Amino acid sequence: MKKICISIPCFNEERNINLIYQEVLKVTKKIKNIKFYFHFIDDCSSDNTWSRIKQIVKKNSNVSAHKFIVNHGKETALFSAINEVKDIDAMIFIDADLQHPPKIIPKLINEWLKGHKVVAGRRVKDKFSLFRNLGSKFFYYLLNRFSEIKMQPYSTDFRIIDKTVISFLKNYKEQISFMRGLIDLIGFKVKYIDFSSDERTFGNSKFSFRYLFSLATSSFINFSLFPLRIVGYLGLLISTISLLLLIFFVIYSSLISSDFNFITLLFLISFIFMGLILASLGLIALYIGNIHRETLGRPRYSIEEKI
Repeated sequence: MKKICISIPCFNEERNINLIYQEVLKVTKKIKNIKFYFHFIDDCSSDNTWSRIKQIVKKNSNVSAHKFIVNHGKETALFSAINEVKDIDAMIFIDADLQHPPKIIPKLINEWLKGHKVVAGRRVKDKFSLFRNLGSKFFYYLLNRFSEIKMQPYSTDFRIIDKTVISFLKNYKEQISFMRGLIDLIGFKVKYIDFSSDERTFGNSKFSFRYLFSLATSSFINFSLFPLRIVGYLGLLISTISLLLLIFFVIYSSLISSDFNFITLLFLISFIFMGLILASLGLIALYIGNIHRETLGRPRYSIEEKI
């Protein structure tokens, strides 16, 4: 009999814990010849999320969980699941806020049983703001255009991955990781199942602009060297423009009236280039910072309690 684990990362979802468990359980009970396990990951919630999880674990032998000492973020929570859950044939990731509809789970499993190693949910309709949707489109364009991976726009972490994929993921030791990106980097063909997001029953989204921007930045740096090439191109551009300005200044000073305050113009241009240089240095610093973090070899996450 096949064994599948439903992994559910949580952060301050006390009002949704029982609801997501019951909704997923309702769906999985209808699927025959597969044994289901549940694993909750509490990303150091400040509410009663962990207490609600412990109540479920206490009543059900096929449910387990662990809680982080500090907040590590969703990506780390997903990676901790593949490390902590053993002896399964596949794992399904689903958010605790019910934005990923559990009714899609049978479709994911059916495609997996057909031989697909990765079957992912793709959001075709959502309730997000226009600003967030435009930002998402821009992120996928940059990542697909300038990185070593090609990602399907609007793909989500709501997916089933085979144990073969899990074994590959365990070999990736990056401290800063992007689960969807690494799965695509492995190279298995992904089968997509379209779905529409439901309204949240309780609570608000935990994915703030700051978190999403940080995830997009780290993902782009991890999978692309193009920003570093841009820095090189920028250096050549600045050198070329500076040389042309110097030639123009010499000709202007020699042949044309000096009433025009060209020094002021150069002063302003120098400030523009100075800003570009500082931005470039900041980008390089991000790469160096990531390298530094990786070389430290610190544990990816810290677990306070495991049940």
